[in-house]
Amino acid sequence: MSEIENRTNTHTEHVSARIPARVIAIVIGASILIVAVILLISMKMTMDSFNQLKKESVDYLRLRDAAVELQAGSDQLTDQVRHYVVAGNRKYLDGYFEEANITKQRDHAVEVISREAAGTRADQYLQEAMQCSRDLMEREYYAMCLVLAAQWDREEACADHPELESITLTGEDAVLSQEEQMAKALIIVMDESYEQEKTRIEENIALCLDDLLGKMFDAQEDSTKTLDSLLQFQTILLFLLLLLFLIFVLFVHFSVFSPMRKAINLIRDDSYIPEEGGREFRYLAKALNELHEENVKKTGKLAFESTHDPVTGVFNRSGYEHLMEEVDLSRIAFLLVDVDLFKQVNDTHGHETGDRILAEVATALLGHFRPQDYVCRIGGDEFVVIANHIDRNRAGSILQKIDQINQSLRETEPEITVSISAGIAFGREGETPDEIFRKADKALYEVKRSVRGRAELYREDI
Repeated sequence: MSEIENRTNTHTEHVSARIPARVIAIVIGASILIVAVILLISMKMTMDSFNQLKKESVDYLRLRDAAVELQAGSDQLTDQVRHYVVAGNRKYLDGYFEEANITKQRDHAVEVISREAAGTRADQYLQEAMQCSRDLMEREYYAMCLVLAAQWDREEACADHPELESITLTGEDAVLSQEEQMAKALIIVMDESYEQEKTRIEENIALCLDDLLGKMFDAQEDSTKTLDSLLQFQTILLFLLLLLFLIFVLFVHFSVFSPMRKAINLIRDDSYIPEEGGREFRYLAKALNELHEENVKKTGKLAFESTHDPVTGVFNRSGYEHLMEEVDLSRIAFLLVDVDLFKQVNDTHGHETGDRILAEVATALLGHFRPQDYVCRIGGDEFVVIANHIDRNRAGSILQKIDQINQSLRETEPEITVSISAGIAFGREGETPDEIFRKADKALYEVKRSVRGRAELYREDI
């Protein structure tokens, strides 16, 4: 035995001789109890932090849902009033006030946002947005009264919708002819100032939501850091307990804290949390996973709706602009497509039939072009097809596709004359999206000047 070992044993024997075994046991037991109590307190703090993080996540998703509902309600009001001033059909007037007074998507969403925004800078943005919204509704009421005056139907409508009783037409508008009153109502809800007011409302709502969501995100980050600090402290306690009570430490580590550490990292990575460990943690993990899945669905839905047309399901103008930034413009065929005489179809058969025709045209375009090609509706009856990785040698094939599409439309709609016209341009090295669009537009113009229902190449591509 070495000299150091001899000295250590001698020192231990002296201590044992001075301190009774009962005292040593009490000290060890007290140490275990103190560490256990501290650990329990730390666990309670961790659970509270998790509950706080859960609440913040629920509030975040509730606010995102309110934002979607607010936009949907606002769009519903705009769509109803515009349909009414265009078609003059009372169902759109009734639909407007059903949303404004009964469904109240927008009002319900504003209540949710107001509760979160109370006493903050976001509340100022919200109040300004609502004031603009009220002003816009006054314009919409006036436009609806113009239509009612043109239809000699105001008294009956005001009986159903008393909000319109207080609206008085100006002397100048009161003496307008029916056609002029309808035209002015259309201008009121379609002109640039109306769109500017809507944009102003959307900008203030966006500022409000950005402010609130930013604060919620910061709060979630703080909660995550708190959880991380607590878990680090608990790791130290675990190692202390390992020295005193190994079985207890292993149980706590594998049933509670190890899953929690994983969960924190997964939350940071926005990933799924395994539902393992203690019962409380499994419940929290399940709740957070449900919130995560709902958030992924909402985000995916918002992303899809922002780039796709709701009527046809193809890319909208926003999606088109993004695609034109991504594709190789020097290796595309660009088709600008119009539905021939579409306004007459709408006027004769109604907007529902018009929407069906647009959907059928989109389906035909998708069916006749390749999966790697893109179909976009960029406004009204105007479509764009971006044919990828193609050269001018395929021009005849593209012209043939347009003829085939027109044939299929005649078979699909035997009672309505439906056809499309297309201008085709091939991209060149160094060209911009606007330049390619202008070439296709010139080719389409030539088609409309002569015989519709066919396609024509841009002159320099022939």
